[in-house]
Amino acid sequence: MLELVLHQLLARTDLPAAQITEQPGRYPFLLAWAALLFTWVAALGVPADQRTQHAVLAGMKPHRNDFLDAQIAAEAARADIFIAEDKGLIARCEVLRAGACIQFRSMSLEGFLGRRVRATSAEPPPSEVPRSGPRVARSSA
Repeated sequence: MLELVLHQLLARTDLPAAQITEQPGRYPFLLAWAALLFTWVAALGVPADQRTQHAVLAGMKPHRNDFLDAQIAAEAARADIFIAEDKGLIARCEVLRAGACIQFRSMSLEGFLGRRVRATSAEPPPSEVPRSGPRVARSSA
């Protein structure tokens, strides 16, 4: 899938896929995008009644926006948290995170706000907290 993204979608024949897999920290967007596209293609290719037989495909339902969603979510590759309201996209990202394909956490805005409220109750006063917080990417979809 990575070679398809590189050579067909991006027309980058000068960048070998091996270079990207050997230096994942340098190309997190490409790895995330290829992994998310793989989940989309896998969900398309496996009949609905058989998707429950593998943890990666369980609960995944292909949708016409999945290709675009993969690009949006992959843009969060340099963030710590990806906020989206698409439960299917969040589930795919979390499956890939569990498999160490992506590093960012995915959650809904409600989940993020709830997490921040719980976290701030145990945090030191604002004067002692560093100004830089987590890098957050938010989907507009």
